[in-house]
Amino acid sequence: MNRYALVAIVGLVAAIGLPGSAVSVSPDANINPRALYLLGEMSRRLAATEQVTVHVEAIIENVDEVGFKLRVGRSMDIALRRPDRLAIQTQGEEGRSGFRYDGSTATIYHIDLESYSVVETGQTVDATLDLLRDEYGYALPLADLIHGDPEAALLEGATDGYHLGRSTVDGIACNHIAFRQPGVDWDLWVEDSIWAYPRKFVVTYTEVEGSPQYTATFSNWDYGAGLNDEMFEFVPPPEALKIRWAERSE
Repeated sequence: MNRYALVAIVGLVAAIGLPGSAVSVSPDANINPRALYLLGEMSRRLAATEQVTVHVEAIIENVDEVGFKLRVGRSMDIALRRPDRLAIQTQGEEGRSGFRYDGSTATIYHIDLESYSVVETGQTVDATLDLLRDEYGYALPLADLIHGDPEAALLEGATDGYHLGRSTVDGIACNHIAFRQPGVDWDLWVEDSIWAYPRKFVVTYTEVEGSPQYTATFSNWDYGAGLNDEMFEFVPPPEALKIRWAERSE
């Protein structure tokens, strides 16, 4: 999972032979078929969506030098229009920031610091996510779910997968599934409906001291949103400082 930010990637060597699944995992993996099916249904629903908006409330844990867990809250509004538009607006204890991809350039900006960086990118959202990761070492929040093949991104290197039954998230009935990969465990609550929305996502970094977690709760999913080009364009404020986006090798 997360070829972008959440975990290290391990090679894939065999396929689980379930109908509709082209995802490869270790031949020794212990993955419940129901968990794999639910993940696949959510993934196919997200991948087939041409445009969508969603609100996210996230909690990021960090562990300090004495083992104390520090939690930072962050709200995000994500707008995606495939194949070549993405906008993320973020607000939290770390300030206000955002990301814009308009089909040819990607911009990351910090409103409070009045600064921004721009880079020429690929021609699609997926190509842009890959380029930012590979060339610039930059990972967008929840990139695995934004990517055109969420199932493949989430299952890379999986060794275990479980269906933990049904529960509710904010009063919405969900199926709770969980997977394990080297260095990370993650839980996902998938809405128990034809929409198969992800409603909650918890990542635990098992190889980091204190096992910190990243928790995201999703609401206000809208697959019928009318998203115009202006929503994805960035116009810098007159006094904003443009900073060069350094490549990973620098």
